[in-house]
Amino acid sequence: MIYLISEKEIKTALANQNLDANYLSQAIVTAQETVLEPLIGSYLYRTICNMVNNNTIKDEENSNYKLLLDKYINPFLIMQVISDIIIPISYKIGNVGIVQTTDTNLQVPGKSEIDYLVQYYADKAAVAGQRLTKYLHANHNIYKEFCKKEHCNDLLPESEAGYRINLNI
Repeated sequence: MIYLISEKEIKTALANQNLDANYLSQAIVTAQETVLEPLIGSYLYRTICNMVNNNTIKDEENSNYKLLLDKYINPFLIMQVISDIIIPISYKIGNVGIVQTTDTNLQVPGKSEIDYLVQYYADKAAVAGQRLTKYLHANHNIYKEFCKKEHCNDLLPESEAGYRINLNI
């Protein structure tokens, strides 16, 4: 799996260096595959992943893609990953059922507070996602892969497929 954002960037945004890497890596994969790829389309998603994987994203001829990644995709991924990770770090599924994690020095928030945090970051991710897609639409001549399919099973961006991002404020 190619990560478009590092665990360190997520931890820095959260101001918490103590998050388990297993939770972070799964949340990054989930955000990239289930939210980002449908948002920007498979072709553009693959193009950026390939540039990151081949370490060519920093090349001069790819400066527009580096800008897209740094200014639009990563802020979106930070908020989406935080939104996605709140439930898994708050509750665990084990042999005894679903349990809430606690620490003797910490107070555990109730479900309504956890739901509030999930929605808070989901709303921020939705705004960042809208900003990302507006930028891509305005600059579709630069990002030729946006709104195009390379393979028959590619996803078109949600905005092109007739879907919209829900924003609850």
